[in-house]
Amino acid sequence: MNVKLILGLLAVITLTLVPAIVDGQRRFRWGEDDELVKLSENMRNLPKQIGDWECTTEKPLDTTSAELLTPIASINRVYLNRRKNLSANLFILLGPTGPTAVHTPDICFNSREFKKLSERTIINASPSADQQNSTDSNFFRTEFKSRDINESGLKSIYAWTIDGQWSAAERPRFEFSRSRYLFKLQATSRFESVDAMKDSRALEVFVSDVENLLNQVVF
Repeated sequence: MNVKLILGLLAVITLTLVPAIVDGQRRFRWGEDDELVKLSENMRNLPKQIGDWECTTEKPLDTTSAELLTPIASINRVYLNRRKNLSANLFILLGPTGPTAVHTPDICFNSREFKKLSERTIINASPSADQQNSTDSNFFRTEFKSRDINESGLKSIYAWTIDGQWSAAERPRFEFSRSRYLFKLQATSRFESVDAMKDSRALEVFVSDVENLLNQVVF
């Protein structure tokens, strides 16, 4: 057989097979290791009662999201705070770095139904920076206004981590590229008005409580 032909075939195999293997490993198509199995089990132990918040609904990811995100494990719950008459959608994802990094609420909500009020800001989700439970974690917060006549408010808080220190990473896919997996936390609440949303820190406190519990049960 012609040597150039052989070398050409080897080059094609290298360029196609090696990336496929790397991608398969990153998406865990050939199984998960003990570390990921343990992290998945721990994540599912997040309590359904978190302070004044009680889980009222839990459901798996829809088929489209599951195919897009290829998760290792996920939490998709609705928590209700009866005292404040406020609910929060909590979504926590453990998955391969690429798909987990790219999806943000700016894409989900900035559409015909909602209008983004301003660019996302970086916050510390703890009630105040000088409290003992304050951490070095930071989150993105984005606020929206509905386009309907009611003009309700929508607030979303989200960040990524590999070790429990959450990061409002501008380029998460790049910043976490060396990690085989990535966690994402996103909490969203809808308020009766934009003013009510601006005056409330209930969602920030909820995220802080979730962060502290995840540090206990997962990390």
